[in-house]
Amino acid sequence: MTVLAALCGLALRGYQISGQILADDEWHALHAMTFRSFASVLSHFGDSDYSIPLTLLYKALAKTVGLTEMTVRAPMLTCGLAAIVALPLLTREYVGRTATHIFAWLLAIAPLHVYFSRYARPYSITMLLAAVAVVAFFKWLSGGPRQWAWTYVAGAVAAPYFHLAVAPIVLSPILFGSGDRATRHRRDGGRAPGEVVAIGAAAGAGLAALLSLPLIVDAGALARKTGMGAVRWATLEGVAHLCVGTPEPWLGATGVALVVTGWVWLARRQSRFALYVAVVVACQTIVLAVTRPYAIDHPIVLAVAAVPAARRRGGHRHGRSGPRPVAAALP
Repeated sequence: MTVLAALCGLALRGYQISGQILADDEWHALHAMTFRSFASVLSHFGDSDYSIPLTLLYKALAKTVGLTEMTVRAPMLTCGLAAIVALPLLTREYVGRTATHIFAWLLAIAPLHVYFSRYARPYSITMLLAAVAVVAFFKWLSGGPRQWAWTYVAGAVAAPYFHLAVAPIVLSPILFGSGDRATRHRRDGGRAPGEVVAIGAAAGAGLAALLSLPLIVDAGALARKTGMGAVRWATLEGVAHLCVGTPEPWLGATGVALVVTGWVWLARRQSRFALYVAVVVACQTIVLAVTRPYAIDHPIVLAVAAVPAARRRGGHRHGRSGPRPVAAALP
């Protein structure tokens, strides 16, 4: 069933993708790779936010084998397809086989996930990395092998580097682990508080190594985009519409009701894991409420929990479809 869901997801994500032109925010990274040196990309977030590792990859490809519309989108498409298989399998022990199949099919046809798997922005990458990190931490915290701890560290370091917005999501497990009763009772299969702190320190050290330079050199790029937005009721309605793929109010309300029902079902089946999920979601929500990022009132921005990205002044240039090198379309 999961394989069939993956094939369905591939069909939806690959349909006519070779003819899809680059547009809008997809040009942020391409303009950065054209007008910035490798050192500048490494040390700046930019006023029009670009993903540092993606931009470095594009720049390296452009200087070696060449860059096309398909290679620009390949990382997102690959991660979008991988999520359909990996995430249901990772959560199977908590939700059961039937729910795993449902999860895979919902991911396969999810409108936002299909869209961002085809879109040259890092959202499908960070979604996969952050989700793997969150589940891996819980597996380790519950007595799993140390490999899960290092899987968490890898995801917790890589995900914010691709997009800083997911930092609260990937760091919140440390908060949960520090206060979890099982961390004080190793006989229950949990971890000692010192182990949780050590794993948190490893993740923090990795993030510091990757982000300290742009945070020092270009902190103003982030400061200029906080305290400027506010979530309104219309924003939440818009998010519901995006998630279910239609503006029909009753379908949006149905989607919300199913989410709540699913969490209640999970709480009855795996109360500790359900609490863990709630803490992770709450931490991200609180950070968004406190920082009030620019454009967070737009449903699409809130839906991806994105770091605020001011629109680049002026229009975006569009390349034509086909395998023509992207560099040829840049000014």
